[in-house]
Amino acid sequence: MSKSIFKANWMPGLLITLVCLLLTQTTPLQSLDWHAYDLAMRLSGDKPASDDIVVIVIDDQSINALGPWPWSHALLAKVTAIVSASRPRVFGLMLATDAEQAANSLDAISELSITLKKQGVLKGRVRRAVENTTARLDVDQQLASTLGGSVKVVLAMPYLAGSIADDAAPVTGYLQKFSLSGWTSASIPQARAIYPPIELLSKSVGGIGFVNAEVETDSHSHLYPQVIRYDNSYFASFELMMAARHLNLSADDIRSAGLTGIEFGNKNLVTDSDFAIYPYFYPAENDQPTFRSISAVDLLNNKVPASALSDKTVILGLSSERFVSAQHMPNGAVMPPVLVAAHSLSSILNNHLYQRPIWADLAQAMSIGLTGLYLMFLLTRLRKTTGLFLSVFILLILINIQLIFMTSQSIWIPLIAAILALITGHLVVSGRQFLASHSLTIGQSLSEANRQLGQSFQSQGQLDQAFEQFKLCDTDDRLLGQLYNLGLDYERKRQFNKAISVFGFIQGKQPDYSDVSDRIHQNKKATEAVLLGSGASANTHAALILDNGDMQKPMLGRYQIEKEIGRGAMGMVYLGRDEKIGRTVAIKTMAMREEIEPNKREEVKARFFREAEAAGRLNHPNIVTVYDVGEQDLAYIAMDYLKGKDLTAYCEAKTLLPIETVFEIIISVAKALAYAHEQHVVHRDIKPANIIYHPAKKIAKLTDFGVACLTDASKTKTGTVLGSPYYMSPEQLAGSKVDGRADIYSLGVTLYQLIAGELPFTSDSMANLMYRIANEKHADIRHYRPDVPGCVGNIISRCLQKNADKRYQSGDLMATAMKRCLTRIREQN
Repeated sequence: MSKSIFKANWMPGLLITLVCLLLTQTTPLQSLDWHAYDLAMRLSGDKPASDDIVVIVIDDQSINALGPWPWSHALLAKVTAIVSASRPRVFGLMLATDAEQAANSLDAISELSITLKKQGVLKGRVRRAVENTTARLDVDQQLASTLGGSVKVVLAMPYLAGSIADDAAPVTGYLQKFSLSGWTSASIPQARAIYPPIELLSKSVGGIGFVNAEVETDSHSHLYPQVIRYDNSYFASFELMMAARHLNLSADDIRSAGLTGIEFGNKNLVTDSDFAIYPYFYPAENDQPTFRSISAVDLLNNKVPASALSDKTVILGLSSERFVSAQHMPNGAVMPPVLVAAHSLSSILNNHLYQRPIWADLAQAMSIGLTGLYLMFLLTRLRKTTGLFLSVFILLILINIQLIFMTSQSIWIPLIAAILALITGHLVVSGRQFLASHSLTIGQSLSEANRQLGQSFQSQGQLDQAFEQFKLCDTDDRLLGQLYNLGLDYERKRQFNKAISVFGFIQGKQPDYSDVSDRIHQNKKATEAVLLGSGASANTHAALILDNGDMQKPMLGRYQIEKEIGRGAMGMVYLGRDEKIGRTVAIKTMAMREEIEPNKREEVKARFFREAEAAGRLNHPNIVTVYDVGEQDLAYIAMDYLKGKDLTAYCEAKTLLPIETVFEIIISVAKALAYAHEQHVVHRDIKPANIIYHPAKKIAKLTDFGVACLTDASKTKTGTVLGSPYYMSPEQLAGSKVDGRADIYSLGVTLYQLIAGELPFTSDSMANLMYRIANEKHADIRHYRPDVPGCVGNIISRCLQKNADKRYQSGDLMATAMKRCLTRIREQN
């Protein structure tokens, strides 16, 4: 994919749209949707709660007065008896009744009766006493008796959600009559465990409905499943069964109405695809409870008239926070589960339910998609004010769609993702446009400032600084004209390479501009024939050569310059000839007046000559011979001209020399270093580029003595330290005092590269390279060359020791070790 696509104006809108589409199924965004749902519910118009619902709460007051929880079934039987006597329409016990309470007591009485009967005393008063005691202790029967009247009673069946275990208890026979028939939907939530009422109680009631035995989460506070599946049986919720009994219906009358609905009687209950409802939670009025709540202790103390419960739908449940967890409702209220059930039951009976239709997800995706199209193709073309107005308008539309659907149609469509996409997208697109606009203005101002500064530098003769400023400007015909004049100024100063750079820069911007092609060609010819320099005499001589091709070649000291043969870090390298003795030499130059900072020029010049003099004292067959040193507008060193190539030509994997040849070369260089070190001369820049190898004569010579030392102490005009950091020893990189062992390290790096075709340490940054050289171990040479014997790796490891004391202490010691290894290599071959 082209980089220009990512810079397109529509790309931010596309990325934001895709991210928001992906976030719709994540918890954080769904949480925001629920908050919007809560807000819309609170803004909905007040709906009247059912007057037929009464809640009897087992609160802290009741528990403190009547005894700790859980209560005996005998006490519950008293409560139930009072409620039944009031003739309610439906009575629901939202309490767990899955455990028998009388079994142990009845077993003991039964054993006592058998004993008394055997003794012949179970007669008269004794028999009646035993029967009365049995009746008092059979609390389960007492509760069942109060439930078995004419009242339509619904019991609660706690459940735990999740996949059912293989060894789970099956649905017992007495519970089957409360299961729903005709249900097969796979989307119905599954229960991993259920806790139905005991059989004795179940036979006395008209319905059983499930309640969640676990603490509700925030998401469950909004929607409530109405059907669950357990062991291939389906059961209705406590609220749904209460509503069915309110209409004189049973479990058999509760049927599926397609994918998103439940039918019972003449009611069609709207649900989502999982058969869950979104009930309305009624606000309290004048600080009064929504539903009449009666404390159980008040009921037992006859403080509640029978008329308060007559023909009402009554729910009995816990409200003490010591035993149940209160839930946070969408309307902001906090209430116990029994009151939540009352709100849900009222919503079912009054049809006060919200719905999330099947097409809600499609509407959500379409709203995000349309918002994305607006961000991608319309907002990017509008002015800032118009775009802001339109974005606010669309935002209001999205908010009002959600509110209107919730308040007037009781339909919930999640639009938070689209709203988030709109707000985020507008900020990003507008911010991008703002930055682009201001960047253009700032760029134009900077371009003009750089142009004027460049003109000032050029008028003062500071051509290099002028060129740097012109390169920062926007390109137009005016700038090209100024650059052309700058190139002519370089020609006038006979700085032909710099003139080539300027004309080449112009050609890169506009290839057919004026005669830049001819200018580049003429300047290239001049660099081949003329010695570059900054002195007046050199420039005059250059002018004569340019004006007349028959002029003699330029001279530098006693040497006639033939041609350029290379370029060093600090100057040019020329092929010269000493006409007096007919000797061909290589001449290295350093433009002292241009390449060295003015405040260090004298210091560098003194060191240049001092180091050159030291190198000139060396006389070794593997060290290049220095013949002369001098200064003529620039400093120069005349030395032996060597045919062949430097070793950089043999550092690539496809051009590597045979390992025996590499060893012969490095052995000769090691001996040369041993000699130089004895003369107290340290090279400091050992690398393949400074070793010349003549393949035909099999001679290697070490070059650049003295120049490396100078390079380490000098800086160019840009302030960059010259040198070859890949080959430097840790102490040299650290700026510590070095001796001949630093050259041994550099020679080890060179040996590694000539064998492996790779450097032992590389990095994209100088800081990281220095760290690796100082702290990390190099890769084993046999990682690149598995064919080499172990002695090769040992030699390299000895050379590349971080501690100089652990390296070879002289070139002779290294050469001796390499000779032994070379013998093994030849024997191996």
